[in-house]
Amino acid sequence: MKPKIYLVLIISGLLLYSISCGGNAKNTDLRYEPIEKKLKYKNQIFLESVIDTGKIHVTTKMILLSFLENEITKNENNLLLKMTFTDINLGHFKRELQILDKDVQAVDLKDKAEVEAELKDKVIHKWVNLIVDEKGRILEKYYSSDLDKVNFINLTGIAEQFFIHFPKGEVEIGQQWEEDYSSTIPPYDKGQPFAGTIKYTYLGQEERKGILCYKIQAVLFLEEERQVGENITRVSRIGTGTLYFAVDGTYLVESEVSSDLSLLSVVNGNGEEKDRNFIRTRIDQKIEVVFE
Repeated sequence: MKPKIYLVLIISGLLLYSISCGGNAKNTDLRYEPIEKKLKYKNQIFLESVIDTGKIHVTTKMILLSFLENEITKNENNLLLKMTFTDINLGHFKRELQILDKDVQAVDLKDKAEVEAELKDKVIHKWVNLIVDEKGRILEKYYSSDLDKVNFINLTGIAEQFFIHFPKGEVEIGQQWEEDYSSTIPPYDKGQPFAGTIKYTYLGQEERKGILCYKIQAVLFLEEERQVGENITRVSRIGTGTLYFAVDGTYLVESEVSSDLSLLSVVNGNGEEKDRNFIRTRIDQKIEVVFE
């Protein structure tokens, strides 16, 4: 019987955030506010990935470009984000396969046209809704059913990238605060996200795209090892980013984030190694508001 090979490209838990009011000369109380107009965004992801199962070795390079429309309105004492995908494209896609085990005779790898067609079918006009409080804590989440069926990118998580949990009270330039961070990496997380932290630093004001913004630096760190019986999974992710949020209106103007993920999963049985999967992924991502 031929062994079955399952490939999963992971871009989950991407390090993107949003933030609100601040200032250079005085302290500020960071909080989210409703936006009276719809905002359009361009979201570009450059991905380099290596997957090695011991039986096959797959390298992938891709540029994924998606376009979003956001609306943030009042929802009783909280805020409602309605995010809609208006378009999605593959600007570049290259995948190379090496078969390392002679018993593996065929591996089903989709080409660029097939991947892009699947994306367009499952993503365009689909939506994610979030209810958050004024400090960015996510209270509820709803989304179109097909969005969780694209196995190489966590599309529902993009909406969450527009919010972080602000600290209580006012902040000053140079002040830091931390937020717990979780990363879903199916099937390796077994339904329980891996946990890490993000440290934020408020850097003051800077103009971007002709808009006066509050500038935030973010540093992500995640490192965890899990053992269930004889099976071991080790995950490491580090990332850095700079984010800009409008002083007037509390919306994301631009962010640039880079992150590196490595994952090793070893499945043992009767004291012997039965399966080994290694994943390494580099992601560079830029999200920016687009004015027509």
